[in-house]
Amino acid sequence: MPAPLPLVTALREERRRQGLTQAEVACRAGYTRSSIGGYETGSDDPSMTGLICWAGALGLQVAFYPPLPGLPPPPPPPELSPEVAELMQELIHTLAEALGVANNTTEEERP
Repeated sequence: MPAPLPLVTALREERRRQGLTQAEVACRAGYTRSSIGGYETGSDDPSMTGLICWAGALGLQVAFYPPLPGLPPPPPPPELSPEVAELMQELIHTLAEALGVANNTTEEERP
């Protein structure tokens, strides 16, 4: 069985830190307990919608923004652990690339 994605591992750790069961998170996120369990063990990969709902069920926010040239990414919310914050930044970067908005060129550099 493949290992769960790093972001999934971070969400599982956050669930445990908050003292929530898989069933409680699933109910909040609109999924089944077996879905959350499958994601956490790595037997299933969550969709982007699933990740966003899961994060929301834990009181976390996923932000989408185009990277702006010369500006650092916004700081993570203070309630996130450094590990979860780093993984959320990785997710944001991956999503930006997938959506084609991770272009750091200026207007003058574009053809």
